[in-house]
Amino acid sequence: MKKAYLLCIVLLFASSLSAQSWAKSYWNTFDHDAYSSCIGELQDGSLIIAGHLLSNNSGGDILYYKINPEGEVVWKFTLSHSSFEQAIDIAVHPDGGFSLLSWSNVDQISINQFDENGFLLGQHSFLTGTRSFPSECFLLENNDYIINGYTDINEDPDIYDIELFLLRVNFEGNVQYHHTINFEGDNWDIPSSMIIGTDNSLYTSIFTINEDPFSPSDMFICKWQLDDGNPIWQKNLGTGSITDLVLAEDEDYLYAAISANNDGNASNNMCQLARISLDGEMEILTSSPSGASCEPKNLLVLEDNTLLLSAITNDDEQNTVRSSLMYYDESPSLVCQTDYIDNTQTTPIDLMQSKNGSVYLLNNVLNPNWSDHHPLIVKIETPCEGPSIISDVNDHQLDNKLSIYPNPVDQQLNVILDKAAKEVKYQIFNLEGKVVKKGLLSGQMALDVSSFKNGIYVLNVNNNGDFTSIRFIKS
Repeated sequence: MKKAYLLCIVLLFASSLSAQSWAKSYWNTFDHDAYSSCIGELQDGSLIIAGHLLSNNSGGDILYYKINPEGEVVWKFTLSHSSFEQAIDIAVHPDGGFSLLSWSNVDQISINQFDENGFLLGQHSFLTGTRSFPSECFLLENNDYIINGYTDINEDPDIYDIELFLLRVNFEGNVQYHHTINFEGDNWDIPSSMIIGTDNSLYTSIFTINEDPFSPSDMFICKWQLDDGNPIWQKNLGTGSITDLVLAEDEDYLYAAISANNDGNASNNMCQLARISLDGEMEILTSSPSGASCEPKNLLVLEDNTLLLSAITNDDEQNTVRSSLMYYDESPSLVCQTDYIDNTQTTPIDLMQSKNGSVYLLNNVLNPNWSDHHPLIVKIETPCEGPSIISDVNDHQLDNKLSIYPNPVDQQLNVILDKAAKEVKYQIFNLEGKVVKKGLLSGQMALDVSSFKNGIYVLNVNNNGDFTSIRFIKS
């Protein structure tokens, strides 16, 4: 734990501390920026957290790691590529594995498939070269993926012409359908949330960014047919932006978390909760008090239609940005608010409830000198009760810097591993998950891959349980 910074946590309306609740900070080092994007629960009850990793001498690598329900790190992987790449969302497989939806700056969306131990089994890429950006991903019961996002269809990088897309892909990577919606006007239309309904339908929310930065955005909801992906209707719900959609417990309507703003000034944002019928009619249920900035992020429906909302709130007196968790009863009325502050800026990223009822709040933390990002994960057993101490988890340091050249490769793959132990184990996998080469590495070595078939491979290095992976192409 860094002595230069004071870790503090402010609890509002908190009562007795649950013995099983905890708050833990991960990868809190100065030489790396670790960003979180998503959290999911595997079939064995453990958790997968994914995002991306930045260091002073490399681009962006996918970072994903597994923790047990007590917050202890089981394993960690970094998946390197020749470009900047980041994980966007997680889809859990019924057989125990998982998939990561990712985006790279070579204009490519990918589904990366892993087993329960984090080893890459396959990768499928879509919309290559189209300047497309994914938003969310669901895995259906038949193992098809549903992905939504947007594409900038204007060839001029300085002019935006946004087209929303809905993509359905089977588990083998074959596109089942690709449908688009293009709203009229020059606004920038961004998908913000997606939820599957009970009537073989899918709902997505969109907000528009106007040319005038002080003009409030408009929010839309779209209903799609799940089987063929055709749009059924789209409705303008007024000014604001929907940050999350969830299905009510009785599945007769949707709840929406809304960021409301009437003057375009971010310091005047309000958190709102709304009920939306399956036909797209909206009713505002509650709003946060005016005068205090509140930016909603994620929404959970608990039993009896009680709600948990994560939000960004500001403390202007202490110049801090807080991650807040708000618990609403079924009316809904605010019962309590719990604020989490690690250093000066903590923002909520994802919120989930496990099969046994525990709630996990995933946050990103920015240190005061703007030089270090790291995740903060909070486990809550009972609403309005939370952990009072934030602890650091750095037993798996992010200190493997794996690099290779050339890539693509024909004969010899040169591997450089800095800060390694005397010898580390390596394996090379093909995209079918089969080991095609293995052995020991130390420092800098050349691996003969001349006999490999052309295609994509993954080099995996195991340094005492600290895993690093990098993809390469055999040409």
